[in-house]
Formats: sequence, C-alpha cells, structure tokens
Amino acid sequence: MAYNPKSLENFKNVGKAESGNPSGRPKGLAIFASVKDMQDWTKEELETYIADGNSTALRLIGANYLLRALNGDAKCAEYLIDRVEGKPTITQDTNVNVQGLQQIGQDVSTNDTKQVQSIVNTITEASSAKDELMNRMNTDIVDTNTANPTKD
Repeated sequence: MAYNPKSLENFKNVGKAESGNPSGRPKGLAIFASVKDMQDWTKEELETYIADGNSTALRLIGANYLLRALNGDAKCAEYLIDRVEGKPTITQDTNVNVQGLQQIGQDVSTNDTKQVQSIVNTITEASSAKDELMNRMNTDIVDTNTANPTKD
C-alpha cells in the first residue's frame, strides 16, 4: 500500500505512559451546544429553522428535540435538561452520632446475649430431660429383664 511520505512528518511518537491527547475528549457534544444556542428561540423560529433544513444534521436534531420538548414531550425535555444543564447532584448529610450507634450496639449485644443464653438454657434443659428419659428407659429395661430373664 502506498503512503504519502509527508504524512510521517505529522506522526508524533508517544512515549510509554504518555497520552497522545493530553486534553482528553472535549466536554459536551456539538448537538448540546447547538441546543444552548437555540434555547431562547420561539416555537415558530424552531419550526421555520427545521423546515428550512439548511443546517448541519446535529443542529437539526437538536432543534427537533427542543421543539418536541416545547410541545410537551417530557422525555425530550428531561433528556435535554440532563445533557445541557447537567443532572442535579444529590447531597446527603453523613454526620453520624457515634455514641448513639455504640449504645445501639450495646443494647443489641445485651439482647443478643440474653437470647443466646435463653437458647443455651433451653438446649441444656432438653438434653437433661433426654438423659433422664434414657436413664428411665434403661432402668425399665433392666427391671423387665430381671423380672423375666430369657432362657437360653
């Protein structure tokens, strides 16, 4: 494939960890800049501009979105506001009452400890009852065997 030797003059060798575009991608798109330019236009001016059609595709798309928003299309209005003006930032108060949280933690720990202790006591009582029942059954079996010894 043939190439123009002068094209290599414009070639810039970018080193490792170095950007070929240090400014980055430009902020915003041309369509939204166009919408900002048209935001003070009347509906009639937008309709005439669109009908005339003597503009770039991006400016016509922007004008169409703006006209649709003016005609009540809520999605177009929301889209344009979010893109042209930027989405609103939401702030939250993140102050935390540490002492209150510690008290809640202690209350929960105390309640949890009581619940766990209650469960342990129930299990211990059930285990004791099982052992007592097993002892009674063994005693009954032994008593039965001594009363009626099997003959071999």
